[in-house]
Amino acid sequence: MKRLQASFLAISVLASLPAVAVVNGTNVSSSTYQDYVLKVDFNGSNCGGALIGSEYFLTAKHCLVGGIGSTGIMKYGQSIKNETTASVGYTIVKTGEDSGLAADWVANTDARFATLLAADSGLTGYSLKDSKVNKDWALLKLDSKIGHSTGAILSPLYDFGTKTNNLPLDTKMTFRGFGIDSSGSAPSIMQTSQFKTNNSWHQARTEGKGFGDVYDAEVGVDIPIVCLATTYNGTTGDICYWDGYDTVELWNVGTTELGAGDSGTPLSHDNKILAIASSSAWSNKDVFQHFTYSMDHIASAINKVIYPNAHKQVTSGDSSTQAFTVAIQNFSGSSVNLAPTLVDPTGQFSAVVAGCVGILDAKQGCLMTASFDPKGVGITSTFTASIDMGNGESVPLKISVKPTTKSTPAAAPSGGSGGSMGLFSMLALMSFGWLRRKA
Repeated sequence: MKRLQASFLAISVLASLPAVAVVNGTNVSSSTYQDYVLKVDFNGSNCGGALIGSEYFLTAKHCLVGGIGSTGIMKYGQSIKNETTASVGYTIVKTGEDSGLAADWVANTDARFATLLAADSGLTGYSLKDSKVNKDWALLKLDSKIGHSTGAILSPLYDFGTKTNNLPLDTKMTFRGFGIDSSGSAPSIMQTSQFKTNNSWHQARTEGKGFGDVYDAEVGVDIPIVCLATTYNGTTGDICYWDGYDTVELWNVGTTELGAGDSGTPLSHDNKILAIASSSAWSNKDVFQHFTYSMDHIASAINKVIYPNAHKQVTSGDSSTQAFTVAIQNFSGSSVNLAPTLVDPTGQFSAVVAGCVGILDAKQGCLMTASFDPKGVGITSTFTASIDMGNGESVPLKISVKPTTKSTPAAAPSGGSGGSMGLFSMLALMSFGWLRRKA
């Protein structure tokens, strides 16, 4: 048997310092903007986040003050422009810091690690500590729903129920956020950067083929682990890492990186929300909070099937076909049977609903698409339709003209968790290897 060792990846203790600036990003176009991603302002703390349905919002905990039951006002922007144009009240319904959640994460991690140790006596390691759990997420219930025309499914990095790995290896994943530019100013347009897991031990694999005799197939499909061929104590073999932390470090592609104001903004891939920005690390890496062992807690807080208000606002006179991506997710405690059909009094909507037909298990999601064809006539009024889900619920579809609103341009983040720092101060801190929060 090869000489093997297991250990946890080193995800460092996170400090509440602001992050470095976004440099060399590119402008996001209106056609690629995902409007379930919002720019938000929590009483001066500039962050981002993702709409879950239309009535829940997921962001970084360090952007907020208070715990479960705390209320506040969230200013938000829903466009590629770096501005807030509306506000909504919210109540915090669950956070990663809530009592018992970190302990539950540790228990689940240790249980999996114990299974791994039993699979191969050559493996060694230690238990995860509560203090090493990042806990940097918060789920808000909004006082009123925010419509959106795009959506994604909240997903774990590794789904133990379906034995599905959602985190791609050596694949570029696009992140869209605001932050600040290289001069310390807030960019006027949303910026894009890319990340990838270009080292194998950052991925949760589902089988051990090609990685030695660490575990058999029966164990392998249930353990997210990879083995890195290396030399250990003079013997060439496989070092196996069981990454039990609730964060994942992703590498910057090129010279771009996240900055102050990006905390809570989602990293999505293949129509799945995999993680949210949490903090910045050294060596061209950034730290993202993921939800592999938090899905049950988020589901218990929502406790129902989530349907969005599918709403798209267009410029008056726009005559182009308008598209919707409708994300449905079952956060109830049991499976539901869906039989969606389009109900369209206008005759101008169409929908592809096949992806959501049938049984939708707990915590799983599905996607439907819809479109509105103005038939060459400029849109100057509101058009509505709906998708009847066949279980007493329906998804409203709406096209309307953008109102004229007074916006508040974003300033460079300053103070609190939305702060920025002088370049030389940041370099000094970086020389000590400090991590910085991304708010």
